[in-house]
Amino acid sequence: METITIGCIPGGTANGLVKSILYASDEEYGIEEATFLVAKGRRSKMDLTEITGEWEKKKIFSFLSTAWAVIADCDINSEVIRCIGEARFTVWGVWRCLFTRTYNGTLDYNGFQLKNKNEYKGYREER
Repeated sequence: METITIGCIPGGTANGLVKSILYASDEEYGIEEATFLVAKGRRSKMDLTEITGEWEKKKIFSFLSTAWAVIADCDINSEVIRCIGEARFTVWGVWRCLFTRTYNGTLDYNGFQLKNKNEYKGYREER
């Protein structure tokens, strides 16, 4: 298993990772506090989620959570109305509820597979 050390300083609209790191270190949330923590060189381990997209066949790594379907749609596609601020998530969420889409996918977890329409299949032998 490979390890890598990264330093995180907030600079966007959703800085959940930085907030979690600072909280675990008993620090207030802010740019100065995060920069100071990076300068001190304090390390902490974290788990990552590995995602392989069906359409691109490339691995993506995620931390904290993985969003898919309506949540990801609201986050990514609402960029076109970023000018209205944080309300863009609510506006896009209402829009997506009024004009729904279908999000197809398959979830593989710990040797089991969950496909569309609640189709469940265990494909790994029990240990």
